[in-house]
Amino acid sequence: KYLAEFSFRYDGSYKFASDKRWGFFPAVSLGWRISEEGFFKDNLGFIENLKIRGSYGKVGDEGDFAAFQHMSGYKYPDGKYILGSGGVSNGASDRGLPNLNLTWYESTTANIGFELNMMRGLFNAEFDYFERNRNGLLANRLLTIPTSFGLNLPQENLNSDKNRGFEIVLGHRNKIGAVNYDVKANFTTVRVLNRYVERADPTNMYDNWRNNTNDRYKSIEWGKQAIGQFRSYEEILNSPIQDGNGNKSLMPGDIKYQDWNNDGIIDGKDDQPIGHSKTPSMYYGLNLYADWKGIDLNVFFQGAAGHEVFIGGDMMAPFIQQGLGNGVDIFTDRWHREDPTDPGSKWIPGEMPALRPTGYSGNNMKSTWTINKANYLRLKTIELGYTLPGNILSKVGVENIRIYANALNPITMTSQKRFMKFMDPENEHDLFRYYPQMKTFNFGVNISF
Repeated sequence: KYLAEFSFRYDGSYKFASDKRWGFFPAVSLGWRISEEGFFKDNLGFIENLKIRGSYGKVGDEGDFAAFQHMSGYKYPDGKYILGSGGVSNGASDRGLPNLNLTWYESTTANIGFELNMMRGLFNAEFDYFERNRNGLLANRLLTIPTSFGLNLPQENLNSDKNRGFEIVLGHRNKIGAVNYDVKANFTTVRVLNRYVERADPTNMYDNWRNNTNDRYKSIEWGKQAIGQFRSYEEILNSPIQDGNGNKSLMPGDIKYQDWNNDGIIDGKDDQPIGHSKTPSMYYGLNLYADWKGIDLNVFFQGAAGHEVFIGGDMMAPFIQQGLGNGVDIFTDRWHREDPTDPGSKWIPGEMPALRPTGYSGNNMKSTWTINKANYLRLKTIELGYTLPGNILSKVGVENIRIYANALNPITMTSQKRFMKFMDPENEHDLFRYYPQMKTFNFGVNISF
């Protein structure tokens, strides 16, 4: 009922200077099965297992850099040069400043959780909270040095981050009459916090707020706040400048952005947090199983949330006429002239901005209009099968026959319908050039003799 384990590593690396070469990396885990205690069994006998557990460990990583940076010297050969009458000579170059400070970057991980099983499988649960701190990540110190110095500053163990989250798994298993069934659900959330990121000193308050990522989550996405579409040329001329040319290149239907700092110009200083990155912060799944008199059903749902994708690249090609092929049918609902051959005819509104041959890219800015929530729930697999009774099969010399039909990725539900229906939410790439997950349907028979 009492569990304990301890281990350690003492590693050395030739990449580091002699006094930085060795690292000690211990780990310990502890557990207590409370359900084995007498006071617990006497009062809570319907709980078969309750275990509290925790662990703490430290590991080291060399990092990705060239060895022997702690030594001075020259690179040879490094380039070739023609001197004098044309003979080719090998060149040599300085290896840079000796870097005596490089050492292991360390990752410490802590985990605490519990396991619970009760009422003979009617309810099962597992919970884990985890936290990982990485210290000494490699970065170059951002200092201004004179060009006459002739060398770049070396990498050092400067940066650090924190990864933390929790995972929960719930289960239920039972039998009602001839029906056996099993339900299992899981949920995980994790985020990464920049504890320290080396950067140049800020030039002003805005620069510090915009670019200082210390004590800030990595998953923040910056862009402009879209506040609608221009409805007329009059509205365009009376709005803040957003094309750098007096709004002369804008047309009705183009995306209108918020002048966040009220300076009359739409530029990078109007960027603000508008969402999360394309890496999900939450993952979830649900597994369902049931069988009854030879019939079995297995269903698996999987999904992710807490992330957005920027609609750019080829998905935006119909806006800027890059000649990259056909656009999706959503672009048929766009602003256009009533008579395409008459530039003076009235504008017909649509959801999408008008096409133009001039290559205006203002509608392609990262904004609340081009960023879309990518939350989804997908029916990953579903299979229905039937196993013929053994008393029938034994008469024909067959041990087992199972007939089944299944489907892979048949249904996907997303929280955003405008663009997400044209892409695969499991593909995090913004360009959408990758083949999506296929919907696959199968029917088969398994026979054993």
